[in-house]
Amino acid sequence: GSGKSHFIKYFHYLLDAPTTDLAFEMLEKALDSYDDARGLGSGVSLSNLRQLRNKVRQTASEDIMFNLERETDDHAGERVTRIMLNMLNQHRGYNKTDIPLALLLEKSLDSAGKLEEFKSTIQSRFQVNWDEGAYLFAKTQLNKVLEVGKELLPDLDTESIRASILNEGAFHVGVDTLIKELNEYAATKGENFKLLFLIDEVSQYVGTNRDILLNFQTIIEDISVRCENRIWVLCTAQQQLDEVSKGVNGVEDVEGEFGKILGRFDTKISLASTDAAEITQRRVLDKNSAGIQSIGGLFDGQKDYIENQFNMQHELYKGFEGKEAFLMSYPFVPYQFRLISH
Repeated sequence: GSGKSHFIKYFHYLLDAPTTDLAFEMLEKALDSYDDARGLGSGVSLSNLRQLRNKVRQTASEDIMFNLERETDDHAGERVTRIMLNMLNQHRGYNKTDIPLALLLEKSLDSAGKLEEFKSTIQSRFQVNWDEGAYLFAKTQLNKVLEVGKELLPDLDTESIRASILNEGAFHVGVDTLIKELNEYAATKGENFKLLFLIDEVSQYVGTNRDILLNFQTIIEDISVRCENRIWVLCTAQQQLDEVSKGVNGVEDVEGEFGKILGRFDTKISLASTDAAEITQRRVLDKNSAGIQSIGGLFDGQKDYIENQFNMQHELYKGFEGKEAFLMSYPFVPYQFRLISH
């Protein structure tokens, strides 16, 4: 309920060129609303936001956003490596399910400027949309696929590609492969380029498997050291690590491993939510003008009864402290939010 997924998605809208202007416009409106309606200073000024907007416009950045759990991979030890590589391949216009097919065939064709011609040839000759059905078509009609590739790129080593695609164990994918592909992609984009991975729900996915945890740690370390500040990773995770790290492979405490990963992230933004009342009031109990008028009339007519009925002299069991609290909480009584929290 703290808004982690919402935050990372809005981060994407701010950075992605087609939505940057609208996202910053909405953020400026939200800033005005926040300060006026809540009476609280956000610590962010309008000039701050506009400076950020100009900075984003001047930066050659791209981002790859995904939920780690939804893009799961069966290869246990290198799962995060393969998932990030698959998402990079999809971002580059390759298929995101077969790494040898993407790196050995599609990338080779792309480097020679032949990938789009290859896709159109597959479409016209076999009535197959390559972008939608590459994996299945390559698995069932691999010889036909390689024949087209060889026609367009005579130097293509089709026998090696065939062996790697048919035998999954023949093509090893490790962190070195991922780093190499990231650096090669960034090098084609110029000196000021930044590629950002926006990864949601990291702790929920990696927190139950030490091998995946260590794989993720290695990736973050290598990106920090070997990618020359061109590749950035933004993640959301549960802040209370003890909730996701107990009983991992029979080991009670892997927070030390999480700590090593956390040390690689220079910027940490706390989105912990401890106020169940505010979440419920804003998400569930928000009233329109007609509702406020009706409930306000109820309070005005029954003020003494309402305030005295729930007048309990105990810190944990608070009643209504006035009309505004009644309007925000009704039909709940403030102490009931503590019950929700527990």
